[in-house]
Amino acid sequence: MRHTGSLNIKTFFSATTLVALLFFLASTAPAAVETRNLLRNGDFEEPGAPAPGWKIMASPGETCELTSNALTGTNALKISLPVAGSVTVQSDPFAVTAGDDYLLTYWARGEGTNGVVNRCSMSWQDAKGKELGSLACHSYGPQPDYRAVTFAMTAPVGAAAAVLKYAANVGRDCKGPEATAFFIDQVRLTKLAKVSIPADAPKWEYLNRVLQSGLKLADDKDAANGQAIIAEQGAISKNTVLAFGPYTKEQPVGEYLAIFRLKVKDNTRKEPVVSLDVGANGNFNYTLAGPRTVYANDFKQAGVYQDVALRFVRPDEGALEFRVFYQGATDLSYDKVTVIQLMPFRTDREQVAVWLGESGSLPPAVAMAPSTAAGTGDTVLVVAGLGNQTYFPANMRPNTLRLAYSYLAITQTGTVLDQPFPKNLEALKGVRLIVLADIPASALNGLMGRKNLRAFVENGGSLLVFGGPFAFGKGEYADSAFEPVLPITMTGPWDLVKTKAGVVKVAKTSPITAGLRWDERPSLRYYHRTTAKPDAETLLECDGFPVLVTGRYGKGKVAVFAGTYLGEPAKGNVLLYEWSGYSELLARVVQWLLNYCES
Repeated sequence: MRHTGSLNIKTFFSATTLVALLFFLASTAPAAVETRNLLRNGDFEEPGAPAPGWKIMASPGETCELTSNALTGTNALKISLPVAGSVTVQSDPFAVTAGDDYLLTYWARGEGTNGVVNRCSMSWQDAKGKELGSLACHSYGPQPDYRAVTFAMTAPVGAAAAVLKYAANVGRDCKGPEATAFFIDQVRLTKLAKVSIPADAPKWEYLNRVLQSGLKLADDKDAANGQAIIAEQGAISKNTVLAFGPYTKEQPVGEYLAIFRLKVKDNTRKEPVVSLDVGANGNFNYTLAGPRTVYANDFKQAGVYQDVALRFVRPDEGALEFRVFYQGATDLSYDKVTVIQLMPFRTDREQVAVWLGESGSLPPAVAMAPSTAAGTGDTVLVVAGLGNQTYFPANMRPNTLRLAYSYLAITQTGTVLDQPFPKNLEALKGVRLIVLADIPASALNGLMGRKNLRAFVENGGSLLVFGGPFAFGKGEYADSAFEPVLPITMTGPWDLVKTKAGVVKVAKTSPITAGLRWDERPSLRYYHRTTAKPDAETLLECDGFPVLVTGRYGKGKVAVFAGTYLGEPAKGNVLLYEWSGYSELLARVVQWLLNYCES
């Protein structure tokens, strides 16, 4: 999935700063992530002890081993250490090109005490192996689920090679279990294509300034709103924050630039004047890019605003923050930060290509099996959107099973559930049936939540899906991680159509449809125009298009109602969901899904 765009103008300030000053011109070709992993055995599928491509530095009692507790594939790397200890895993050196941008991603989970720290760092080397500096990102505490780390960086001037180090540490003052275990998988270091901004790239501007003691808000005709934050040399201590926040979730998953607008009073000194970073508050690791230090003499002119850009990839978790720290070399003026979207990752296929490197396919099911097989519990999980009471009313629900609810909330930044959808099969071990009632794919807790829904069905769970304005086409089910489980194929984002005749008819007689009062003309006003997959069964149809479709995926079963609750039926007809036979129809579908009967 590589799109090679042109580099408009990109100037690296010095051999020590890693900061790029970019004066951007519009272009139509988007930037992208190459899928080739520069690390050998980053998925740990090559067997060996230690794993080929990696070196282990550990004290007695601390171990590293391959384990089947993997995110994908057969193996992950397991690091075990006592409460007090440290283990470092180091990659073999690999070639890089000075000035190029790189993206580090890996997946990690941890068991044990809260006092653990994981540190992943990139150590840059010149052609003779001399270290030029390093950048690092950190995460803290145990994590029961695999979560993604995303970190963008630029190879400094003179860099010819690099080494990746992952260190897990438990401090001596920590109080916790006798042992702590970390699991890492799918460690990927990929090269980013040359920066090029699409002509219609979405942009966001933030004046998230901080007026701490000593800082001044002064008039500035060149600033965005006529004022700027000024930090004066000698009056402000080092590491004083000029800007942080705004903790925004406006930007969808994708690739971005954060452009900080700055100017200095004196550009003759080779001393640090500002440090910048981009973070995701609430993500597994906070830092997405940086910190990067800008020196006073990196500015081409004194008293003139210049743009300093940090490139980053936005994950599906966390609220974005853009921070500016004063470092003291000279007076500094800060205006604003502009966030520009280089490329959104709209589908799970695009996200998988970045985080797992599988550009042509979706990832396999999660390798870790639940302690109770999927589909054998006593719970129906209702993921309830608009119309859920119409589709799945209380008087139709099985009395023998427990109901659990997760409700859809529509916010300014997207759709979320009040109870997040689980990201691993273990969390669904007691669930027998999942009901999606007019739910968009984006609400299912990111790529791993959607992937887990697929794994749930594949491992024996059942799924019942209802339509509506947030489902199927507009719900972005196409190319999502759970699309393969559906017995239908979407026909596009605008698949919600008005009926012609509107009457729902039996397409195939089965125990689910037999003996009901079809002469009462149950009808729809709007339905999703889809097509049934070859191995699916279309039981009901409207205007010749499938309305009730059943199918199997792996060990599980799936049923889809492609109708909606929208609109009123034609005179003389009754809405399908208000029809006298709907209660029995739904009960039979649920019984089939629960393996109580066969069609």
